[in-house]
Amino acid sequence: MTSPSPPWLGAALAREPRSVVTTVDGVDHHRLEWGTLGCPVLVVLHGGGAHAGWWSAVAGLLADRWHVVALDMVGHGRSSHLDRYSFTGWVDQVMAVVEEVGGPSPVVVGHSMCGVVAAMVGAAHGDRLGGVVVVDTPLDIPPPESIGHAEQIMAARRYASSAEALTRRFRLLPAQPVVHPSLLAHLAAHAVVEHAEGWTWAFDPALFVGHPPDRPGDVGVVLESARCPATVIVADDSPVVPVEQRDRLTHMAAADPDLELLVEPGHHHLMLDHPCDLADILSRLASAYRR
Repeated sequence: MTSPSPPWLGAALAREPRSVVTTVDGVDHHRLEWGTLGCPVLVVLHGGGAHAGWWSAVAGLLADRWHVVALDMVGHGRSSHLDRYSFTGWVDQVMAVVEEVGGPSPVVVGHSMCGVVAAMVGAAHGDRLGGVVVVDTPLDIPPPESIGHAEQIMAARRYASSAEALTRRFRLLPAQPVVHPSLLAHLAAHAVVEHAEGWTWAFDPALFVGHPPDRPGDVGVVLESARCPATVIVADDSPVVPVEQRDRLTHMAAADPDLELLVEPGHHHLMLDHPCDLADILSRLASAYRR
């Protein structure tokens, strides 16, 4: 049995988002929205294999002040699956939502894989944004030996006879302590879909058969070309951004007044173990980015 949520987390998860689907050239783009239309906009992007609901706790905590828009990136969640994927396609998806939602100085936040997308959005479209935030994203393409086992797990389509049977298998990659079991259960419940063959994960396993070919080899170079302020958040107990990359980011931030590096306590999935702290950081950054 899942332990009860602390009151603040229960209240955050009780903030029901609006579910929005737009269809472009036959491709469904799904997103969740919290907060009031007309409030400053935060567009938040999940990592690989995840879904928009990963931001539920953070978004619920921010909903009184911000219009939080969490995307199901194409190939994930309730968005369409495609024959092929590209980072430039995900950038286009983000900017289509930015244009549709409107508002001055929107801020784009990307976690892990989609930190790459956020950095690319800042480089290509930063003049239309307040800023971008990249959360625990490696600067290089992870070598096959470091992700091979995880990708083998993710690339295999699995079915179960019920949603409950599948969600019991839900695990975090990379693994980390589960601080809030009720939040993990919330993510798992929204991570499955029903097909004719049974229940399966909502992401497309084809995403994990190699990287899209246009994935930048050096995200640091992309950050250096950002046309808006950028912040990189690194979790101090995460294996994803190694120490040599943290050192490089430190030097980059010292040389560029529009680039900030924050090293925060926690593990790779910061929105799960420290949602309050991450919400506070994003609110502070987004307020500073407003033009």
